[in-house]
Amino acid sequence: MKELEWGRSTEKRRTYIWPLSLLFGRRRESAKERAANLIRAGERANADVLIVGEIDKFSLSRFRVGIPMFGGYESYSSTVELRARMLRVVDGKEVGVIKGLGDVTDRDLGLTLFGKMSEKAAQFYGLDQIAFGSKEFRGTVLGRALDQALEQLKEGVENIILPPPVPKISEPAILLVDGDQVYINIGSEDGVKPGDRLYVYREGEELRDPVTGVVLGRTEKKVGVVQVVVVRAAHLSRARIAEGQEQIRPGDRIRIE
Repeated sequence: MKELEWGRSTEKRRTYIWPLSLLFGRRRESAKERAANLIRAGERANADVLIVGEIDKFSLSRFRVGIPMFGGYESYSSTVELRARMLRVVDGKEVGVIKGLGDVTDRDLGLTLFGKMSEKAAQFYGLDQIAFGSKEFRGTVLGRALDQALEQLKEGVENIILPPPVPKISEPAILLVDGDQVYINIGSEDGVKPGDRLYVYREGEELRDPVTGVVLGRTEKKVGVVQVVVVRAAHLSRARIAEGQEQIRPGDRIRIE
């Protein structure tokens, strides 16, 4: 497993990249089997969306002009092209395709004298000795190009995966519990869609003003999380219980956070 931290310094994101051979072994499998295995992996990880990607280009090149064993100039460039499909775990459907491109050229031309290897040339030839995703790697031309490509992928994910809208119905709630499935009173007109995660709360004791005795509200306790599976009607959907299998019951309130 490779670990890569990326993003702006004020908003770090950590991405774990798993080779498919590590998840499913190296045996040959059909495209149908691969898709089913990916969804099962997403279910085991309790993920909402799987991002299945390929590296279309991962290049590093060197340009050098000069007289051998005397001196010259050199520069380095790198291009990284990434492509990925986003699969919704709850039903296996593709929800989008995203791409990332990083293209960096080191225009600070390095001067070499009397055949001595420059610092950048040493970095170029020693790249396989640098830990992938490390601070040193990210300082290389290849690492900077990869950062650019990943940043574009991140923006693509954020444009596709949006939080559920606020339901139009005044009191979203659990209508029925059937094993690990529930029915809820929000649907297509409320803007929910398969894959949306909703938080389930239960009302508790009344909170009264000690002077007037007026009921100001009630305590709340989070009892679970449900994930929409099928939108059935304008204000009706079926969802699976992601958390709180033994806790959720009819009448519990639903909240979008």
